[in-house]
Amino acid sequence: MNRVLFVDDEPQILKGIARSLRNHRDEWDMSFATSADQALALMQHRPADVIVTTLSSRLMFSTSAR
Repeated sequence: MNRVLFVDDEPQILKGIARSLRNHRDEWDMSFATSADQALALMQHRPADVIVTTLSSRLMFSTSAR
């Protein structure tokens, strides 16, 4: 099962994504984070195969990784 991590600083967006993808729960192991720090913490315990993020979150990842 592929692990997919969704990162967005808007919790309502993440709730909408979770709702719209609930039919794929048997296919994807989905995690949701509202910040780059939270996403990095999640990935320390359960690495993701795919990360779906907003542009602003992507910029935060590059800053956090330094």
